Amino acid sequence: MQNVRLKYLDIARGIGIFLVVLGHSIVTPLRSEQRVFQIFYDGIYFFHMAFFFYLSGYLVSLTNQIYKGKKQKAAFIYKKAKQLLIPYFFYSLLGYGGLGFLSDRDPVQCIFEIMTTENHMLHHLWFLYTMFAVSVIALFIPEGYSFHAMYVSAALHCVFSAIAGLPLICLYIVRYLFFFQAGRIWQSKKNLSFCTNLICFVVLEFLYIFVFAHPADFTGGFRIAERFLCSIIICAGGITGSQLIFEISIREEKSALGKKLEKLGKNSMEIYLLHMPLLVPGLAAVMWKLRINGIIILIVCTMAGIWIPLFAAKFIHKCGKLSFLMFGRKE
Repeated sequence: MQNVRLKYLDIARGIGIFLVVLGHSIVTPLRSEQRVFQIFYDGIYFFHMAFFFYLSGYLVSLTNQIYKGKKQKAAFIYKKAKQLLIPYFFYSLLGYGGLGFLSDRDPVQCIFEIMTTENHMLHHLWFLYTMFAVSVIALFIPEGYSFHAMYVSAALHCVFSAIAGLPLICLYIVRYLFFFQAGRIWQSKKNLSFCTNLICFVVLEFLYIFVFAHPADFTGGFRIAERFLCSIIICAGGITGSQLIFEISIREEKSALGKKLEKLGKNSMEIYLLHMPLLVPGLAAVMWKLRINGIIILIVCTMAGIWIPLFAAKFIHKCGKLSFLMFGRKE
């Protein structure tokens, strides 16, 4: 039973990382040129990152990872640091040591950006930093207070969303702590049917894309209220979207597509860290300059962003120390 569960979870990860790479293929020129690409982009970003935090919370619940003593908590933090912070600081130092040097950035500003992810040169690394912070915070939340923590984080997310100038890392932590806690709770409860979940998700997605995704101005009472409502829709949409991915992964467990997605899921960290920031956006920008059709750009860049990292990772994994620096220590 455990193997079956792990298989569908890898499939779910595979769906998630596919959406990540696809989203990064929809570069700004494409979105500016055709409204349909902006809609597609907003639809993906509405829920796809929330899923990974939902999944992490679910895994904590599924495997009964309870760290009660100080030594157990310290071991958990150490393990997460090896998994997430090692690659975060490796790529940060690599990026700032290269691109930062060429751009003649102030060293103090560079350190601030690395330690807070604010205006980070390699923005996609926010995920590693936030996942570490959320996992550590959740570690100190008693299991009986999971609902309370979820509601508090949702409330803080709504409040933080209305505060202009707040560092993004604050918003990220409270937003994704909500989804982490939701994953711990929801999967142990009786969920909505697939059709009901799908209908709820489509309605929420429609509201987000066509009403709340691009407000022109967030100043004033009405705009603050609008952003508050948008936060509620994001929270609800992230849960329904995550549950849909779970449902789809279970349905595809024995299919040929499921096997391919399972492979992506097992290598999701490698794909995530190698497809950005140059491979997928860079290739997409070059193809756009050559006036290649937008659909072809998405297909080519998504496939390249998946299979090139998979190919490169095979060789990187042969060098243990380099693999550890680039991908962290797997569980």
